[in-house]
Amino acid sequence: MKPMEKPTITIRLRDQKYTIQGASTVREALEILQIPPELFLVVRNGELLDGETPLNDGDFLQLVGAISGGSAK
Repeated sequence: MKPMEKPTITIRLRDQKYTIQGASTVREALEILQIPPELFLVVRNGELLDGETPLNDGDFLQLVGAISGGSAK
């Protein structure tokens, strides 16, 4: 990959896989797919990523639905 090229990455969301190019951070990748970042956790190789994490060519990201809950007493 040339220094100015942005990586090609694969993102898995449930049973779907998406291959995108042109995202250099997690936030940019989610924007390209029009996925609201507050609804999903992003995992790469078992590591939780934040929106500013740089992406590398060939990365495989897994999106996991963010679930909140509990009871208020």
